[in-house]
Amino acid sequence: MKILIFFLLTSTSVKAAEPVSRIEEAVGLIWSNRPGSDNPKTGRGKIRSFEFTEAEVNEFTKQLIRRKGGKASNSGISIKSVEVGFRDKRILQMEAVAVLSPAALNLLGLDQDAFLIKTLKKCLGMDNSLYVECLFSSARGTALIKVLKVKIKGIPLPDAALQRLTKLIGDRQRPPLDFGRPFPLPCDIEKIDVLPGRLGLLVRAR
Repeated sequence: MKILIFFLLTSTSVKAAEPVSRIEEAVGLIWSNRPGSDNPKTGRGKIRSFEFTEAEVNEFTKQLIRRKGGKASNSGISIKSVEVGFRDKRILQMEAVAVLSPAALNLLGLDQDAFLIKTLKKCLGMDNSLYVECLFSSARGTALIKVLKVKIKGIPLPDAALQRLTKLIGDRQRPPLDFGRPFPLPCDIEKIDVLPGRLGLLVRAR
């Protein structure tokens, strides 16, 4: 799942180097729990608890993008930098600098919104501000995400485009996910807790 969770669920596809932070320690544990790992499942292991500040998460995200060569690309959108914020009532915010390609506009299906498509076409190939706000809750190994807002260069995406984008991201997961329903967290993650100014994480160690 790569919308914010953009953080842990994206990072499970990137093996961390030698642990240098609590976040990389957590990612190392998640990586060892992935299907097909060399760490065989031995039953219901002990649950490890982690908690990270916004600053720690943002520093790790910066390093992750640097490891990917300075940008992360998905669905025709190249992300050059990301900053996340954890707010009250389980609200997660993400502000990014992104470069849009024509493929991104095609995938969003904005043909019926002439003003928006004309405006965004002027933004192709250049740095643009991207804002995402979502409600995130999880418990007992399952999670639910509701995307509340997406803005590109300060322009809100209409509901139809927002739903299309959410479905596209879900369809690209392996296995595909329906973000309108609770879905299982990967790699024995028991809970991701969005708290004001920090992120909590429970992972079952094998």
